[in-house]
Amino acid sequence: MHPPAFRCTDVTSTSLQLHYSSSRGGPLWALVVGALRGLAAHYWGFEVRVALLRGRHDGTDDHEVLLVE
Repeated sequence: MHPPAFRCTDVTSTSLQLHYSSSRGGPLWALVVGALRGLAAHYWGFEVRVALLRGRHDGTDDHEVLLVE
């Protein structure tokens, strides 16, 4: 089993793009969204907005790209 990979790009003071790649099938990006929201609330006490920009689900990329604000 191969672990997922994460990479951040387009980092600003209020947002970043998180690139999530996994060899496993299915919409596992939804678990990443839940983990990000839970970590932000638990450890830092704030909410983050996460939106799926593009990915394997619509054929626009070979991995998922999430906008985290």
